[in-house]
Amino acid sequence: MMTRVLLVCIVTLVCLVGGVTCGTSTPFPSSFSAFPNPIEFLVPGEEIYLTIEANEGSLASWSVSAAASWILMEPTSGTGNGRVKVHIDRESMAPGEYSEPIQVVTNLGTTTVTVMTTIPQGTGLTGEIAFASHRDGNWNIYAMNVNDKSVRRLTDSTADDIAPFYAPDGNTIVFASNRSGNYDIYTMPVDAGGGTPVIADSADDRYPSVSPDGTKIAFIRREGEAEERILYVATINGGSITRMKNDQMLRYTYSATAWPMDEVHLGDSRPAWSPDGSKIYVSYWVIPGPTPTQRAWNIAEFRATDPNADLRGIGVNSGVGGDCDTWSDVSPDGTKIAGGADPRIFVVDLDGGVVDPILPTDSDNDSAPTWSADGQHIAYGSNETGLNRDIWVVDTFMTRGQYLRVQLTDDAADDETPVWRPQ
Repeated sequence: MMTRVLLVCIVTLVCLVGGVTCGTSTPFPSSFSAFPNPIEFLVPGEEIYLTIEANEGSLASWSVSAAASWILMEPTSGTGNGRVKVHIDRESMAPGEYSEPIQVVTNLGTTTVTVMTTIPQGTGLTGEIAFASHRDGNWNIYAMNVNDKSVRRLTDSTADDIAPFYAPDGNTIVFASNRSGNYDIYTMPVDAGGGTPVIADSADDRYPSVSPDGTKIAFIRREGEAEERILYVATINGGSITRMKNDQMLRYTYSATAWPMDEVHLGDSRPAWSPDGSKIYVSYWVIPGPTPTQRAWNIAEFRATDPNADLRGIGVNSGVGGDCDTWSDVSPDGTKIAGGADPRIFVVDLDGGVVDPILPTDSDNDSAPTWSADGQHIAYGSNETGLNRDIWVVDTFMTRGQYLRVQLTDDAADDETPVWRPQ
């Protein structure tokens, strides 16, 4: 027994005097620190600083190294307390989960720091969007797998097919087309393409959206010489059409002001249904009011089942920007609305309070946002390149203090008005 105790003491003394690592432990765990540990990369292009500092004594020297070639560091050595910029070479990495060590060697001892990241397959997104594109010489409807960015063409018309919208079952798309000379509302099977008119007359009808129960279509009709924008609701097969703007009043949520409908003007925007199908939201402006280039973005709330009920006017232009033609979309939980308030996409509470601008200030002419079914992403159109409009997707939650974005299209022609396919 005495021999065993003596041997343990000798081994411990050698470890302390020699400064070597015994087993997997760090010889002086409190003499210096290397943090953060682990280092986890979540955001493309992210740089994280590894701090090395003495807790006892002083750091005469230190160095860092990594066997994994995708871990990039600078500087790799120094004296005194140090900071190392760590980043990763995502372009060289296949999809998968990664966890590799950085070896930190100092005159006070040695330790390891783990670097972790996940490289998603494709964009990391799932699902499909439909959108309108001018890539083949005129406007047609296309669908894209948002993970691998593969695109298929759904319509092949010599006219202009615009503003697609999925029915709730995800198997049918409604859209507007001027195949007959003026714009009418069409439907088509997603997997077959083509198009059959369901609302076809001499009026100009655009921007259809389908009710959550799949039985109705809301759309904007241009009427009269002034092409006044009027909200209509029709059965999905076009058999019954109801004019929603009549002799009711528009009453603000934030004041006692009420406007007669002949002074309320709807914008050139797609109607947005509430998730329960009881309300329809459309951008509007009023007279007397500012000039056309200064008309504020506000939202009129219609009761979907009562074409004569007063409208609720939601004032959302509290420093947001946007105008009467702003396209909006209601969140899946029915509490928020996203709008393309130039130059950025904003999310706004339906009581009129601004939640957050979710795109950076250098965004340009962002428009037509649409929520994914889980509420985690918004697809939208943007002219961020300054050359043409493309389709982007932005998270509705922050990662490391920012809303992550993915560019889906980069065609030389304009791509716009995306909409998610229901899952």
